[in-house]
Amino acid sequence: MILSVIEINNNDTSLDLIGFILILVGILSATFPYAAWYLEIGWKLHDTEPSEFALIANRVIGVFISIVGLFILI
Repeated sequence: MILSVIEINNNDTSLDLIGFILILVGILSATFPYAAWYLEIGWKLHDTEPSEFALIANRVIGVFISIVGLFILI
């Protein structure tokens, strides 16, 4: 009987960097939804403000991105 051992290398620095960046972007988006909206679409428009839905969506997406980044780090 042949047994194969699968070794998972958790020292992959590129995935750690991606996870860290996702967590950072997610936290910034959840904390500062107006800035996230402006960087996404606000710079294209003149004399406009984001709707409440856009701000809430940026917060929710920011939390989701942070969770994905956390799972990548783990």
